[in-house]
Amino acid sequence: MKKMFPVLLLGGLLLAGCGTVGLGSGRVNVGVDVGDAGSEQVATLTITPEKCDDKGVCTPQKQELSITDGQPVTFTFTARPGSEAVTIEGYRVLSDRLDGVERADPKNPVENAKMNLYVPSGYACEGLTAGASCQGNESDIRIANGQPVQHQIYFASGLGARAAAKGANVTRVVDLEFYGFSANNVPFTRKVTGIVSQGSYVVKTN
Repeated sequence: MKKMFPVLLLGGLLLAGCGTVGLGSGRVNVGVDVGDAGSEQVATLTITPEKCDDKGVCTPQKQELSITDGQPVTFTFTARPGSEAVTIEGYRVLSDRLDGVERADPKNPVENAKMNLYVPSGYACEGLTAGASCQGNESDIRIANGQPVQHQIYFASGLGARAAAKGANVTRVVDLEFYGFSANNVPFTRKVTGIVSQGSYVVKTN
């Protein structure tokens, strides 16, 4: 499924620098689009029935289990018009529910601090290169949606094996909090909830 977390990612307010057309205003407003439709592992149990030839010689039933990976969850970050650029340092796992059972420890959340993802500011100008922000002194600078950037996280690891052990589908739902700082060194956090991954169990007969 695809989710949009459109508005809030707020930092504190700082005074604007001279000649920056608001780029140093301290305003941070970044939307997050979540694409988790392909976040899945599929466990397939293939059963080959017993077969006997016309002489009564039989080949016993055979079962083979295979696990196929799906796609990672894709997070698309876009600075809204007028937002400062931000650097996302990482994320922490606030909640991790497997078939409704919470596995995360709120006192000791799992954290990944290795993203270092730059999200360009919510301004447009002539000659803007991919992954960059306007500097604020361009003659044609204007407020606009920033250039989107993506980051992928694979949440379905191990779900296929769990589905096979259970003999039924399993569902994992994760809530994250991204964190980092703005171009003006204003810290921020941004929660994204309800990220769904599936472990599917399929039985096939040859």
